[in-house]
Amino acid sequence: MKEISIIGATSSLGINLVSLLAERGFKVYASFRSESRVPDAWRRNSSIVLQKLDLSAPHDFTDFCCETVVWLAHLEQGRFNEKETEVNLAPFENFLAQTRNSPTEKFVFVSSGGSVYGEPESLPITEEHPRRPLSSYGKAKRAMEDALSEFGQTANLKTAVIRPGNIYGFENPHREGKGIIAAFLNAIRTNAAFTLIHKGQTVRDFVHIADVSRAILAAIENDRKEIIWNVATGKGTTAARVLEMVLEKSGFEKPEINYIENFASDVGANILSIERITTESGWLPNITLEEGISRTIENWRRAENSLSQKI
Repeated sequence: MKEISIIGATSSLGINLVSLLAERGFKVYASFRSESRVPDAWRRNSSIVLQKLDLSAPHDFTDFCCETVVWLAHLEQGRFNEKETEVNLAPFENFLAQTRNSPTEKFVFVSSGGSVYGEPESLPITEEHPRRPLSSYGKAKRAMEDALSEFGQTANLKTAVIRPGNIYGFENPHREGKGIIAAFLNAIRTNAAFTLIHKGQTVRDFVHIADVSRAILAAIENDRKEIIWNVATGKGTTAARVLEMVLEKSGFEKPEINYIENFASDVGANILSIERITTESGWLPNITLEEGISRTIENWRRAENSLSQKI
């Protein structure tokens, strides 16, 4: 049984990925910082080993250096956080250094295709596009990409950088969620006003969380020494259209909308080319935006009913 360590396993993507890997026969070492975020099902699954880890404190990572490591963790995320790169890069580089004399053979880092490129010179954006991030989040991801690439050139380590588009499909009223769909659904649930940027005309490449997990699995199983893949759909959709689809699929009433102009960290359009990942692995997105939003609404309602029954 192949062993794999997921750093940041209780993130939304981590929860989806851990379940997929356990189903595929991996022994998954799932790191967590907060006990409350660990799914109950994991405690009953013999394929999942729970490991408490606080990256904000100095740590010996020896026990986390499995044959494959997937790094999902990110600390202090923001738009203009001057400390974000330093806070995230320090534990990342420390972990990499400790893999040098460990069983680790492959290191997969989940970056951000929606943030690292900045304002696009052309669409769709390929992996060769200059990385000129506007937000502190994108700058931190770029620095971590560079650290992994540099380390991989001097160590006997296969590396993979995954750059997803706008991930959705994880929205849940039980948990604080990121992204426009989560914010919209929470505004509806709490009867609060929803803030919409640039009249909803920003264009993003929305990719379902299950498809991103499959792409990470494809990187894990790929034998290339170095991988850099965009993971998206190659199609752009305005934020306004996404919100219309949520209302159409759910029947929810539209919340009050507050309109504001773009933040300085936001680009007008971000659509990613998926030609490279398709050519090198055969991966393609399976879930259309329409189907994905239907699934999201269904899961949201199921979780909300469960939440209501506990109150």
